[in-house]
Amino acid sequence: MDNEIRKGVGEEKRKAPRLEEKNRVTVTVLSSPEAPEIESKSFYCWTHDLSEGGLKFAVHTHVPIGALLKLEVVFLGGSKDGFLHNGNVMWEQEFNEEGIVSNWLGVKFTETLGGAERLAEWSQIIGEKLGVGEKG
Repeated sequence: MDNEIRKGVGEEKRKAPRLEEKNRVTVTVLSSPEAPEIESKSFYCWTHDLSEGGLKFAVHTHVPIGALLKLEVVFLGGSKDGFLHNGNVMWEQEFNEEGIVSNWLGVKFTETLGGAERLAEWSQIIGEKLGVGEKG
């Protein structure tokens, strides 16, 4: 993997376009060998951006690269049920906002619970919000 992406820079090198949108995401740490003390912990966050293959959000704790997360994403203003994904932390970037230290996490999906049909629905929603594939 490109080291620039792992460090949280190089957004223009991403394969899929990003949808900058704030949506609710519940994050549960399934596995984190480098920080076992956070395993089974849950965090309630907001997405910063989403794509067909992953998302970016902020947490107030260190979550190491490689940690396996369960993510439940609920689109605001929509009537859809939440989407459940498993994914790996691909990069982490610390930032400081008004004296509060937090971490951006970039997560790549490894599995969408509900299978190919649910993943297709996720991709369709992201595409529609980005205006991809619109007729006219």
